[in-house]
Amino acid sequence: MKYVSGRLWLGCLCVGLLAMSGVAGAAEVSLIAVAINDSPITPTSSVTAGVGDLIECEIYASDWFPNGVDPDDRLRNYQFMIDGSQFGLDLPVMPAYWDDPHVTSICYGDGDCPPDQKCWISEGIRGFCTGLDHHPEDGAYFDNLRPDYIFAPAGSPPPEFAGVDLSNTNFRFASTLLQVIQAPFYFPPPKYVATYTLEVMPGACGTFTVGFLGAPYNHTFMMSVGYVITLPDTVGLEISTGDCACNIVGVDPPNCAIDARQPSNPDGTQPDGWNSMTFTVDEECDPCNDLDISDFEVRELPFNPMGDEPTIVDISCSYDPRTVTLTFDRIISEGMWTCARYLETFERYCMGYQPGDVNGDRTSAPSDILRVIDCLNNVATCEDYQCDVDRSNVCGPPDILRVIDLLNGAGTYPPYLNTQIPIACPTAP
Repeated sequence: MKYVSGRLWLGCLCVGLLAMSGVAGAAEVSLIAVAINDSPITPTSSVTAGVGDLIECEIYASDWFPNGVDPDDRLRNYQFMIDGSQFGLDLPVMPAYWDDPHVTSICYGDGDCPPDQKCWISEGIRGFCTGLDHHPEDGAYFDNLRPDYIFAPAGSPPPEFAGVDLSNTNFRFASTLLQVIQAPFYFPPPKYVATYTLEVMPGACGTFTVGFLGAPYNHTFMMSVGYVITLPDTVGLEISTGDCACNIVGVDPPNCAIDARQPSNPDGTQPDGWNSMTFTVDEECDPCNDLDISDFEVRELPFNPMGDEPTIVDISCSYDPRTVTLTFDRIISEGMWTCARYLETFERYCMGYQPGDVNGDRTSAPSDILRVIDCLNNVATCEDYQCDVDRSNVCGPPDILRVIDLLNGAGTYPPYLNTQIPIACPTAP
């Protein structure tokens, strides 16, 4: 039979631990992976898994008697607490089927919770409002019918007080036998204590260890006399999830920037515009070895099925500053957003091209003439890609005239008056 602590007790474990004798021994508790996504594997303390994988683990205990086979060394109580503090990128370790870890509202039935939550009752008649898919008791339990159960023989009466504390993100497995029943004297191999299934959470990366909390009482063996406690060594589970994604901390041109400058000279010569995007990465990322072209994709929005989207033809890197630059096969399209997506995190960064749109509202209009004047008079602030409309490297009075040229369609320009990028920036806050 499977026993789940959450249904039996919740919160503090009050077992009357009276004193520590300081007895040393070779006692050990370990977290061993036995299956991934319901497929059995050779039991191991080191696994490779990906985001979303369910790793079924079993807790084993061994060598719990410090003084041989003295009758007083019969096991009566144990407590082991999984450390839920770290999971790759500062994510908590969750048991499988945990939905909404920050449960705060006390409830007595589903009617006490918002429509998108349920009342998860772990003991008695009182529970907590959680997500609808919250049933961690399926991911943390112990099975006292197993022949290798720590309090075997199989089928013996279940503990009067036992379970898995699911009240927070540190998961406690504990048992106090109040009956005369005690664990047999220890002989190898290690004995089964409980089952714990964890999910590799989104964002987890690199290699890290899910282990047990230290310090007295977080992992203990208590003998039948009630005073002698053995502090076991602990062996956690090492999980390798692959390389961590780089963290992009800046982009040039700025995300959602719109290039308002002329697409060429009025006679059509010297076509110009953005054809690259530069990303700044954090100190943990090696820009020259951790990123390549395959880590990015480029799209134009709104989508034009007849259009020819830019292609990344080159990637270059620098260590000072720490950047990577994507170079496209052409200048980005007018009246569109060109967006590069970092595939490891799915983050998207966009830049637009709308000649004459000095104020960045996606539309080329007479108000943009006034914006240039305001920028020249320091009434407003403009970036060079906004007010240097004639691409002379200086924001000045000639740029006022060039905005008028663009709006009216002077020379080879089409008339840009009231033309626009039709959709908002796809990555705008």
